[in-house]
Amino acid sequence: MEIDEKLKQSTERIRKAKTKDDRDKLKKSLPAIIVSADTTCRKAGDEDIRNPLIYIDLDLADNPEVDLEKVVDSMDYGWLIGHQKSPSGGLKVLCGIEANVETHVQSFEALKVTFDGHGLVADKACKDRKRLTFLCHDPDIRRTLIEPLLEWKGETIKPLAKKIDPPPHDCSSEASLDYGGLL
Repeated sequence: MEIDEKLKQSTERIRKAKTKDDRDKLKKSLPAIIVSADTTCRKAGDEDIRNPLIYIDLDLADNPEVDLEKVVDSMDYGWLIGHQKSPSGGLKVLCGIEANVETHVQSFEALKVTFDGHGLVADKACKDRKRLTFLCHDPDIRRTLIEPLLEWKGETIKPLAKKIDPPPHDCSSEASLDYGGLL
């Protein structure tokens, strides 16, 4: 049996599965990649070489009654490279980000805000610095992902500024404040 036919059958079984647990178990039989790093394991390490890529998952359950492909195709950003169908039937959108482990999460947050602005809910698990992406059968992948990737000019989204929590308020010093004789 041809590899593509096996992948097609595996993908169909996943999409027909009744529960998320069943889909998750079946996904483990699919090939998987980590696009954000050249690596040999899932655990982050100093030897990882960062790639300027991240997949944003748009799950069907989080985006009901939305034509995901139509909305994503209408988005015009240099950093939005292309997309492919996900094993569960949603969409995986490949985006350009800084090849920097320190700004990975902020890049995800910037993408999340942008996708939110288009009415799309991005899976928050995508901020994982070494997230596995399961590959499935997608007859349109050449048109929707491979050709756009070959034409990509390396544009990346600007990461959001890192959130810094304000220092805790010290209530003990209030006793020394002058309240203009109000106390």
